[in-house]
Amino acid sequence: MVKRIKLALIATVLIGSAFMANAASYRVNSKGGAHFVSVAEAMATTISSQYYVQAGDTLYAEPGHVEPGDVTLNKKIILIGPGYNFAETGNNIMNAESAVFHTISTNSNSTFSEIHGCVAHNINLDSYCVANRCRVSNALHINAHGCEITNCYIKQIYLNTYRRDLSGVKIIGNIICSYIDKYNGYNCISFTIANNTIVASSNGYLLNQNYHMCEIYNNVIINTNTNLVSASEDTVSRYTNYTIHPDLLANNSIHHNVLSTVQCPGADSICNVATNVYGATMESTFVNNGLMEGQYELKSGSPAAGAASDGGDCGAYGGVKPYKKGGQPAGIPYIYDATFSNPSENNTINATFKVRITNE
Repeated sequence: MVKRIKLALIATVLIGSAFMANAASYRVNSKGGAHFVSVAEAMATTISSQYYVQAGDTLYAEPGHVEPGDVTLNKKIILIGPGYNFAETGNNIMNAESAVFHTISTNSNSTFSEIHGCVAHNINLDSYCVANRCRVSNALHINAHGCEITNCYIKQIYLNTYRRDLSGVKIIGNIICSYIDKYNGYNCISFTIANNTIVASSNGYLLNQNYHMCEIYNNVIINTNTNLVSASEDTVSRYTNYTIHPDLLANNSIHHNVLSTVQCPGADSICNVATNVYGATMESTFVNNGLMEGQYELKSGSPAAGAASDGGDCGAYGGVKPYKKGGQPAGIPYIYDATFSNPSENNTINATFKVRITNE
């Protein structure tokens, strides 16, 4: 008999989760004690299995889970991990371990899947899939239309336009420690690239060519490479200027960005955008202390403070989806304190747990 049971990540506190109120939920933990020892096992279940995962179900990768190999979601799934970098959250989490993957992929069968709060070396997204509050140590690949990447801490984003145009992608509120790049080929159309913090030392543009009808705004983009572009150029013509490629001005709406660009000769110069702020540095913009994402919070007097199109802050910590340190998925309960009585004569104890809901 097939069992479809609504279960919790911690005891029974996840009943009524904001993610999927009417679908079944299953726990995944490589340490055992859950419905599945891997997401791959969950994806391989059949209708004759004790627990059968169907499209629309939720998989909770529990704290300490380590996926033994690469995994592909082969149906519409919501995959939820516990987050990462708990030291900076300010929350006293009892089980401060991430769920760790090498590569998480979606495909044409898993359209509209979502990945929240996971740590991965790579994430590959197909059509209309979501990555939210994930940490990606190598690359996040966008392979099809309509994907959404929000509040992630990512080394770099690759846009796979090798065989076709990409359209309708949203990249909002992320910290990107390298660049957004694309494979040679077709175009990026109707993208929204907003309120990201993009910082890297590069000899190329951090946001390059072949974008059309895109809106690029409220970002902080700092190229920390201060070397000369070429030996023949003067001392202020540096890779620091290589933030947004000037060719993008002709086909896109670019406004209210904070850039390290200090000099850009030519009539089509990115410096002709009056709403952008120029000459930003790491030292002038960020607090530059803390672990990982904490160093990119804005310092007092930062040029990104109040520079956004709505009067708020540019960068990942501003906008309608501000970055939340630690990557804990929104709406998920977690235990932050527990009290236990002394054992009674019949060897029973009373336990009291305190539970909070992660911020939205």
